[in-house]
Amino acid sequence: MANAQNETPKDSISNELKEVVISKEKKMFSNANGNVKIDVANSVYSTIPNPIDLLSKLPSVQIGSDRESISIVGKGNPLIYIDGQKGTISDLNALSVADIKTVEIIKNPSSKYEAEGRAVILITRKVSKKDSFKTEISEVASFKRNYNNYLGFNSSFKKDKLEWKANFNYNLRNPWENHSLEYEIPKASIVSNYDVTANSHVKEYIFGGGVFYKINEDDYLSVNINGKMRNDTFDINTFTFNENQNEINNVFTFSDNSSSKNLLNSFINYSKKIKAIDTKLFIGFQGSNYNQHLLSLVQNNFNETDFELSQNRDQKFNVDVFSGRIDLEKKFKNEMTLEYGGLYLKAKSKSNADIFDFEEGKSEVSDYDFKEENLAAYVQFSGKLKKIDFSFGLRTENTNVYSKFKTQVSPSIDKNYTNLFPKADLTIPIDSTKSINVNYSKSIVRPNYSSLSQIVTYINPYFLYGSSINLLTSICRRTFKLISVSRQNFKIELLSDERRNQSEFCVQ
Repeated sequence: MANAQNETPKDSISNELKEVVISKEKKMFSNANGNVKIDVANSVYSTIPNPIDLLSKLPSVQIGSDRESISIVGKGNPLIYIDGQKGTISDLNALSVADIKTVEIIKNPSSKYEAEGRAVILITRKVSKKDSFKTEISEVASFKRNYNNYLGFNSSFKKDKLEWKANFNYNLRNPWENHSLEYEIPKASIVSNYDVTANSHVKEYIFGGGVFYKINEDDYLSVNINGKMRNDTFDINTFTFNENQNEINNVFTFSDNSSSKNLLNSFINYSKKIKAIDTKLFIGFQGSNYNQHLLSLVQNNFNETDFELSQNRDQKFNVDVFSGRIDLEKKFKNEMTLEYGGLYLKAKSKSNADIFDFEEGKSEVSDYDFKEENLAAYVQFSGKLKKIDFSFGLRTENTNVYSKFKTQVSPSIDKNYTNLFPKADLTIPIDSTKSINVNYSKSIVRPNYSSLSQIVTYINPYFLYGSSINLLTSICRRTFKLISVSRQNFKIELLSDERRNQSEFCVQ
């Protein structure tokens, strides 16, 4: 009996627990007041080779077939912001996906953002929290219609308060494009159709580098430079049938094209918390340069005869943009937030086209210069009153625009105007899945700076494809009421939709 009492039962033997690991899976998507935020750094999205393909995977985002435009369903073309600074799709292309932390789709942007868009894509870059050195090399090969290859190199180093980053990407792409068009102009007795195919060989060099210095827990200074160089050679083949009254032609057009597009962009951001007035201050400067050069040699073969040289086209475009902004944000104890600030932007572009016509034996030269200055100020007040979320804001923008062809005596555009852009949003929750939302916004649609280019693509003797340098702005007002929303369905009603065109240009 004594021996039995001295023995230790097997189930009473204790084991020492040396380590406990608690893991939590982060949500890839989060939704707040209709705005969607995507955690790129901690998801499968981080393996996508470039930012355009990344955005194409996100909800409500649509990418143009030329990969040069982005739209949000129901909102049109969004503004792109990178770390609080406004950018373009070219700036986005110069980023590395490995350097992106989150992407947020803001469908009802506040007055803090330029009045130019009704939606915002906000991109936040990653910042390391621990001292580290990391280098990543990626290689992605894809087969669509043709072979495409993406090679990437990304490196980062962090020591104490200083972090350094660098990236280099080499993309080899072979895009293919084809479309056809049939049309008839009865009054002019014209019937025509064409089928055009373009095969491109694109080499892209994307590079970037930056320094992030964390002054203290609330303050930081960052400097970033990124760029992209693109060389593109492509042939355009077009089969055309054209009947003009009694004249009928079957034309085969061949053009040999060589294009270069270069972008250089730099950001300087400074953030500081002013403790004396409990206000967060942000100051940002941005400088960008974009230039494009297209050389084209065009030949036409009429009615299965011989090829004859038609045109030698030398087209150039350059635009420089500088901007500076200041944003202040003060949060009150009762969940109220006051935001205010200002912006200055200056842009200058030059467009040159030198077209030599072999048939006439002479050149036609066109030079177009453009200058624009924008000055803006805004105030935004938001918060929560019991269960009701609200926000009210007002933005004012003054624009001074001047443009002129060198051969003209008077300018094409000479305008100085000021607009007010009020915004309001009210959300009343019904239960955990339903709410009532009413919002009002006034925005302006400005043509992209790339539309200032005179560069056009020769398709056949009857068609040239390009942008219009005569596009002006358009004012849009919209009010929506969200009646109810749940996981299964939603109902939305357009209360009003007013568009006042200052030209023949308004994006839907």
